[in-house]
Amino acid sequence: MSSENIYKLLTTLSLIVILVGIVTTEYYYIQFGIKYQFLEIPFFHLLYRGITAIYSAWYLIIIYISIGIWLSFIETNNTIKVRKNKFYKFLSNKTVSILLISLAILVSFPVARGIGISQAKKDLNYNTCTLPELLSIEIHGKEQLDFDSSYRLLNISQDYIVFFIINEKDNPEYTKIPTFWLNKNSINKIKLRK
Repeated sequence: MSSENIYKLLTTLSLIVILVGIVTTEYYYIQFGIKYQFLEIPFFHLLYRGITAIYSAWYLIIIYISIGIWLSFIETNNTIKVRKNKFYKFLSNKTVSILLISLAILVSFPVARGIGISQAKKDLNYNTCTLPELLSIEIHGKEQLDFDSSYRLLNISQDYIVFFIINEKDNPEYTKIPTFWLNKNSINKIKLRK
């Protein structure tokens, strides 16, 4: 397989993995009432989320591997003898290629959406939350703000820190999650507990 073919294979696989990462991240933050685009999440984090989504939905690996096998089959078996094979002609047809990639995207989207929502629900529950507890914030020129155990750190971006009040009683009517944004330049120190 030539380096150009390997590049095509990795590019296509990466696009599917990044799509899963974007959808997972978007639906995670939607549960907190936040658009992830405002959080300055780096590109590599979206790729990481797409890869680690496999832990939440192992069957995503079937999609990733299927696309990889299909693309490598087309690229490596491009000989005159194989090109005459009807099955190869079918798989290497551009329309079939577009349909297969579209199918992979259509299957991946709801899976990624479900992963993002379930991870957020886990972090919104006091007993299952994996986010660090916010103990205190020291603000420049002001006193220290102390918090009780219901405050959790959601994100630290380049300009802001975002935290929220967790649902301690696992109340199903707890639909409006209070989120707070503080300008990072006004903060001297943050104290957390994992």
